[in-house]
Amino acid sequence: MIQSFHLSTAWVLPSIGPAQHAALCILASALLFVVRGGTYIVRGVLRKSGTLPSRDRTLSIHRQPVTSPPAPQEEREVLAVIEIAAATEAPPPKTVDIEEYNRGRLIGNLERIVLTIVVAAGSYAALAFLVAAKGVVRSDEFEKDRDFTEYFLIGSLSSVLVALCAGMALRFALLRLWPDLLTLQIQ
Repeated sequence: MIQSFHLSTAWVLPSIGPAQHAALCILASALLFVVRGGTYIVRGVLRKSGTLPSRDRTLSIHRQPVTSPPAPQEEREVLAVIEIAAATEAPPPKTVDIEEYNRGRLIGNLERIVLTIVVAAGSYAALAFLVAAKGVVRSDEFEKDRDFTEYFLIGSLSSVLVALCAGMALRFALLRLWPDLLTLQIQ
């Protein structure tokens, strides 16, 4: 891009060649994609799966089923028809917990940046450690709330997938354009 648009590169060190300039541009664009595009991708997956964090999740934990006295046969048939009709209707829209939603966005952005750099550096053991550590930190919440567990797992796995794909593409580009940069392995 620098050569085709005749951009001035006086601010870059003269010892860096055009391939290294391209590698730095690819690095910057990959990190920008991971932050902005990754957020849109993960939020789209969460919306499609219906696992957005809900404000009323504490109410769903403590909700007990209501039991009523047995009804006569005719009333049972009418109640069964009403229950079937109610089951086919769309569920009421949940109120999204904006604080949890934005907190998840910030954590996801940081996670994707770190994971992309770790994958680009070729340290897959660090990738596994980071993903496992994130799960261990939130493990006590998994037993309390199934909705939160689904939100966390779907969001984390889609975020890791975005970071893994971006990191692999970045690693391939850096190996082709600036192989000396990746000689320092993160262990």
